Amino acid sequence: MKRDPLRLANLAIAALAAVLLAVWLLVPRAPFAGLGSYLPFHMFAETLSIIVSMMIFGVMWNAYSAERSGGLLMLSCAMLAAGLLDFGHMLSVSRMPDFVTPSSPDKGIAFWLSARTIATAGLLAAALRFESSPGSRRFRYWLLGTSLGVTALVYWLVLFHPDVLPRFFVEGKGLTPIKIGTEISLTAVLALPAILFYRRARRTRSAMPIGLYAAASISLLSEFYFAIYGSRHDLFQVLGHIYKVVAYLFIYRAVFLQGIREPFDNLHRQMAERKQAEEEVRRLNQELEERVAARTAQLEAANKELDAFAYSVSHDLRAPLRGMDQFSRILLGKDECKKMEQDSLHCLQMIRDNARQMGRLIDDLLAFSRLSQQALAKEPVDQDALVHAALRDLETQSKGKPIDLSVGRLGTAEADPKLLKQVWIKLIDNALKYTGGRDKAVIRIGAETKNGVPEYFVADNGVGFDMRYADKLFGVFQRLHRAEDYEGTGVGLAIVQRIVGRHGGRVWAKAAKDQGATFYFTLQGTSDHA
Repeated sequence: MKRDPLRLANLAIAALAAVLLAVWLLVPRAPFAGLGSYLPFHMFAETLSIIVSMMIFGVMWNAYSAERSGGLLMLSCAMLAAGLLDFGHMLSVSRMPDFVTPSSPDKGIAFWLSARTIATAGLLAAALRFESSPGSRRFRYWLLGTSLGVTALVYWLVLFHPDVLPRFFVEGKGLTPIKIGTEISLTAVLALPAILFYRRARRTRSAMPIGLYAAASISLLSEFYFAIYGSRHDLFQVLGHIYKVVAYLFIYRAVFLQGIREPFDNLHRQMAERKQAEEEVRRLNQELEERVAARTAQLEAANKELDAFAYSVSHDLRAPLRGMDQFSRILLGKDECKKMEQDSLHCLQMIRDNARQMGRLIDDLLAFSRLSQQALAKEPVDQDALVHAALRDLETQSKGKPIDLSVGRLGTAEADPKLLKQVWIKLIDNALKYTGGRDKAVIRIGAETKNGVPEYFVADNGVGFDMRYADKLFGVFQRLHRAEDYEGTGVGLAIVQRIVGRHGGRVWAKAAKDQGATFYFTLQGTSDHA
């Protein structure tokens, strides 16, 4: 069964309160009267409380950050002042050597009540401003300076101007009403932080408010002892000092939890969360790898099916097309064919033309599908030589046409020469095709650098196109002109885009209807062309 810290704190407070009540009712009022060993005990108890006070201040002051409680910072400065005043009290009680001025009960009580008042004020401030921000660095040092200033003022008054202070002890009569009333007032005031910390502890079940609730409650019991003791050496005073040390230890534990242990707990939690996140990342990576492996297997299977389809297209579909073309040619060559009507001859010619067009379409589709599988063999390519080779391959298409052709300097590119040659062939062939209706075709081939990147182009004075439909240019089977007017399969520009994309570049066009067109493309790994 998990322990409840708040319940344990309540049991401890109840036990200490029961001890107080039992001692008050059952034990003689002065069992240790005149006991010479009280002074060493007093020295030990006060020294211990001073050490704990300094530790409280040291931990909280050095653990200060913008996330810390402003109330706890005030409490730590109050404990510093209380510890310094307890030092003056320890040196000023009866039978101690003179501390600046002669030691006396009145002098010791003055230091004592000052320390208790400041410590009570610190607990009250911590309860009221528990969630407040500690403020700026200037406020922090202002708070420290105020605590030390109040401490110095008390020392100055007690040591050099005791006459301005009220009497707290009268020889032969004991404690004065002012001393007893002050202790009872402190007891009443301590009830407020005890209640506030208890409410917070019940709500949050956090160790720090539980510890401060216990500290405020035990301080209350301690002050009650000092309000009712009848002799400087009786049991009430002994137990009051013990309770005070216990209360200080609870305060130290509370600030230690926030100032020292809490950062390590947060670090441990963050490390655990990070480890959990890393495990989650590893799990997701494993799932991703499994998905990638599964998808790769699917793609490999799809590629095999595509290869099988390509084989079927290249063999099974070509055979009937080849037969249609051959039989049509045979029929057109026979003597009997010359006796056929003109319409029948035209139909036979159309059959042959369509068969050859279908063959070209199959070739282009096969070339397009294989581009994604074909490995790139990049090397430095002299594009000037490559363009002239492409022009030689297209000589049969340009024969008999008046062409004004100019080729600028293109430079070198890092590319696959076979694929890049296809780009130039497709773009130049496109320019030749769409300038066929002009009296004189004007074709410009060149490159220009923009933002440090060479842009290659093929420009013509052909029929052009409407830029509203430019997004359809590079799709398979997308045509902006009628097939009856311009032959082609509608795959050429799609092949250009795929090749350029595989080289890390892009392709685009600019045109106007009946005013020609210019096709541009870029490549990765290009060098000088000037």
